[in-house]
Amino acid sequence: MKNKLPWLLAAVALFIALAALLIAWRSASLAEGFARQAGQSGTQVGQPNLHDGANSATRTPAQTVRPNSATGPGGPDTPAPVDQGSEGATAAKTPEVGHRLTFQINDGSGKPVARALVRVIFAGVSQKQTVSARSDAQGKAVVGGVDAPSADGVSVEAEGFERNDITAVIPLPFEETFNVTLNALAGTRIEVRELAQGISDPSQATPFRGRAHLYLMRRQNADNPVTTPTASLVGNATGRLTFDTIESKDVDFVNGSYLAQNLSLGSYRAVVTVGNEYAESEIFEVQERSSGDAVVLLGRRQEIVAQVIVGGTRQPVPGAAVTMRMTSRPTAAGAAPEHTATANDKGLASFKDLPLGTYVIEATAKGFAPKSIDEVQVLAGPPPPPVPVPLSQGNSSVQVGVADAAGRPIARAPLVLFAAGAAGPRSFFGQTDEGGTWLFEPVPAGRYTLSINNPENRSRLQRTEEVVVGDGENKRVAVTFARALNLQGKARRAGKPFEGLVSFVARSQGAARHYAKADSAGDFVVELEPGEYIVGHDDQPGQTMVTIVPSQTVVEAEIR
Repeated sequence: MKNKLPWLLAAVALFIALAALLIAWRSASLAEGFARQAGQSGTQVGQPNLHDGANSATRTPAQTVRPNSATGPGGPDTPAPVDQGSEGATAAKTPEVGHRLTFQINDGSGKPVARALVRVIFAGVSQKQTVSARSDAQGKAVVGGVDAPSADGVSVEAEGFERNDITAVIPLPFEETFNVTLNALAGTRIEVRELAQGISDPSQATPFRGRAHLYLMRRQNADNPVTTPTASLVGNATGRLTFDTIESKDVDFVNGSYLAQNLSLGSYRAVVTVGNEYAESEIFEVQERSSGDAVVLLGRRQEIVAQVIVGGTRQPVPGAAVTMRMTSRPTAAGAAPEHTATANDKGLASFKDLPLGTYVIEATAKGFAPKSIDEVQVLAGPPPPPVPVPLSQGNSSVQVGVADAAGRPIARAPLVLFAAGAAGPRSFFGQTDEGGTWLFEPVPAGRYTLSINNPENRSRLQRTEEVVVGDGENKRVAVTFARALNLQGKARRAGKPFEGLVSFVARSQGAARHYAKADSAGDFVVELEPGEYIVGHDDQPGQTMVTIVPSQTVVEAEIR
């Protein structure tokens, strides 16, 4: 046994030597193959480009690019990563021990991508280890600190961009910078920029990086695109464009932008608030084949001058009280402050430091009818010329007369005059006197909806009328309630009796609704005036129409 021991020790030593030679030969082969393949592709070793396949002009053949891969670095089978990045937009510090890799992360246009998460799988002697870091404001990330012979994969991802998974065998050490390109996801990109204090030139705005609240708003009935005005200030006399808030959320703007996805077609506006700072974009369109991006500029202010004059002349109206109020501000963002000024001897009223947005201008003066201009858009750019606000001498008014089918006046009928196209709620209330009349005065010129309730009818029938009032006009509106018919009804759905609430909306009476309760046999009783009605159920919009004539006693209601 003693004679055999030296031979056993020699055999073990020989085995260890052969294993060491094999490992050295494999490492040398990897490095040589990587350099040879990089040279064949036209990419210099030491300046590799790890680009997404869709954008890459050159690619290192030693790697396989798989954008949005379900597996790879950071996948379910990958060990828990060691995150060297911080929550701020700073690159990882240079590791004190082990090998490192340096990455430059850019978007498709060559701009650096901050806070991109870079994961690298290092191949250890016994197991693999994933190490990660985030890119800084210049798009640079340093990953390393692991004593390993090679890196076997790279994964790069950032908010608003497609994830780029790269399978590459990279022999270590490797001291040059890898360039990685990220493709932007499809959608509408909302860019937020800010101006430093004392800077007014929009071209000097820098990307906003920080936390802000974003409101995404869509125009009601946005079937037709809105042409965004190019002038700094536009007064639109056609009425207000109403926007609904469809998304409200806190957003961390990492690279000065946010990607809004899956938006339906229509016209939109983006609003951003940071503390007391408020800013909104111009109107942008989302269409089938294209989607316009939006820009929100924080810190931009504008000066507006309103010139109050006598209508039809250039004669100023000194002392006129003028108010500007933002109407595009989302309700959830809080009430919009009112800006007030008094016209000087030239009729000029100045408003400084107005946030960009959409406003209404209202002016009043003794002996003149009130005047309002809706859809005044305050945009970035040089200060616009004064906005003319013409006033008409004398007050506009609306006189309402209410009578029954026999022509007898109806007293104590409640009245509501609501400005349908106003920039904000503007309602006037009244009640007819013993002569069945009421005078609304003064009333600003504009478009209104008049609502009248009949107190003498136990079903409280309601009528609505559209009223348009011109400057200085004395409008007269006569409302006649026809004799209501007591009707026996039968409701059916798909040939079977319908049980539930049946609604009748008179086509000539706006949105006035009349309800009847149908029993299990579909029978109901309702009082209706002669006319055409849309039949529905509960609060659902109706789809069938019935016509009621003065001699009618029975009505058939088909529910769909």
